[in-house]
Amino acid sequence: ALAVAPIISVEFTADFFELPRPHRVWRVALVVALAAPLFVALEDSRFLDLSVASPIVGACVICSVVYQIVTGIRLLRTYPDRNTVLFFLCCWIALGASSWVDILAWIGGPDLLGGGRPACLGLGVFGIFQSMLLGRSHFRSLAEADGLNDRLRGQVRDLEDRQGEIA
Repeated sequence: ALAVAPIISVEFTADFFELPRPHRVWRVALVVALAAPLFVALEDSRFLDLSVASPIVGACVICSVVYQIVTGIRLLRTYPDRNTVLFFLCCWIALGASSWVDILAWIGGPDLLGGGRPACLGLGVFGIFQSMLLGRSHFRSLAEADGLNDRLRGQVRDLEDRQGEIA
């Protein structure tokens, strides 16, 4: 799940911000991420040796975080609602800033915090900013729908007036 979720988020970003479909290398990465448990099972049927899966998870998370931050920076220049993009960037900056310590430990590097895992906190902050992003998007769509309803009401009134003239 830790390898698959960040890759799926790339597809979510493309759909949410109406961007072109991500490069097919992301689908290849998804297949590798989905296969990671098989690699673990082949190495150790009790799932205790994660030496194969941990680098896959680390690579998926790092690549996704970098991709999302770069995409967010590009969107700041082009997307009409800058605040939505800022919430999006905050999600990924929080995850990236908190997960590198965990990833370093997972791939066999030093455990800088002696067992402390700040990515848990980062995921919590990520969820909060993601909720704010989706809430803002929902309120914007409601405001847009209200505007379209007002326009439609005006057009109906115009049609009724014209019908009265014709009668």
